[in-house]
Amino acid sequence: MKRTFESFIEWWPALLVIVFFAIMGIVIRESSKRLVVWIYPDDQIQILERFDAYNYQMRLIHVRINSVQTTEFHARFCDDFEPPFSAGETLILLTYYDRGSCWELKDREFGYKFLRDAQGNVVLAPNCSNGPVEVVCHPVKNKAQFEN
Repeated sequence: MKRTFESFIEWWPALLVIVFFAIMGIVIRESSKRLVVWIYPDDQIQILERFDAYNYQMRLIHVRINSVQTTEFHARFCDDFEPPFSAGETLILLTYYDRGSCWELKDREFGYKFLRDAQGNVVLAPNCSNGPVEVVCHPVKNKAQFEN
């Protein structure tokens, strides 16, 4: 019995160091995320182009008092969740964690909502329409042209 206790005394500092670094790794990973929320009526996000399941070209329309600012940007979503977005749609809510290399959408507290008309249909860019399976834009299938 005495030998087991002495063995533990020799190894407990190493165990403490391992636990410390594991906790620090979790803290650093979680603190590197930044929560981002865009919400209507101040913000709308137009989906200009869908390159693949995770990469999009988008336009943020930010309404301020006496001005409207627009910014185009590339969005890359993390590959653990495939967003159901198509070119030509407009988001009125988008909440995600910015991980730096990608945007995380998979958790329940994150979300998105589409701009809809009075009948509840998703409002699309003028050159886009609902196809049999997905939204189709003309002349280029995955590229929307919104009116500005």
